[in-house]
Amino acid sequence: MEFVDIGKVCGTHGISGEVKVRFFYDIGNLFDIYPYVLLKSTSTVYSFRLEYYYIHKNTFIFKLEGLNNINYAKKYKDLLVILPISLKEEIHELNYKDELSKYVGIKVYDECGLYVGEIYEYYNFNGNIVFNIVSENKSFLVNYNSEHIVNKNIFQNQITVLRSGLVEHNI
Repeated sequence: MEFVDIGKVCGTHGISGEVKVRFFYDIGNLFDIYPYVLLKSTSTVYSFRLEYYYIHKNTFIFKLEGLNNINYAKKYKDLLVILPISLKEEIHELNYKDELSKYVGIKVYDECGLYVGEIYEYYNFNGNIVFNIVSENKSFLVNYNSEHIVNKNIFQNQITVLRSGLVEHNI
């Protein structure tokens, strides 16, 4: 199988085993679709299941299954993030609408862990994506960007937003 280098582990983040990753390309929502991370040293390829990721200061922060403290995570610093070439080609063929439609029905929590609602639908205003989040008695709008959405975990069917980024509107 052929691989392509798409990024590099540039360090650790916190003490719980998170790693910082910088990508060589715009990867879009690759890791919402592909829940595995492949890391390559000079002689070995390591495969990890991605528990979650988020973006912090233009760097991706990954929590990889099995890396539960900073000491384990340090061992992977400077390794390349790779992807099978066939998967990279497949991902580029995805329709943007299909990528966003998977968010409909996702549960939304704020940064304190309080339930906000579920994503009911999304709107595209000249490239600015806005999610409509509905709960039992309220509805909110939030921009789909890293300033307002601080954690996306499609595998656990939830995202985390900053409460300050929510705009309440009438149902």
